[in-house]
Amino acid sequence: MEKEAELAPAGGERWMGQEEWPEALAAVGRADTILVGGASEAIQERVRQTRKDAEVALRLEGIPLVHYEAEKALDG
Repeated sequence: MEKEAELAPAGGERWMGQEEWPEALAAVGRADTILVGGASEAIQERVRQTRKDAEVALRLEGIPLVHYEAEKALDG
């Protein structure tokens, strides 16, 4: 169980590295399930941080680049 708990955050981190935010969140959800049995505070913190990072990235991805697009149009 401890080895499984140690590996749990890696799935989310791997998806984050590929900029696949929904997959990262799904992996973190699976990690949460594994960690219910108990894990070190450091591992739990990795999972929490990966979730926060993926959530922020997903929100930012949804923000239109209005300002950038307007400048681009003006530069012609």
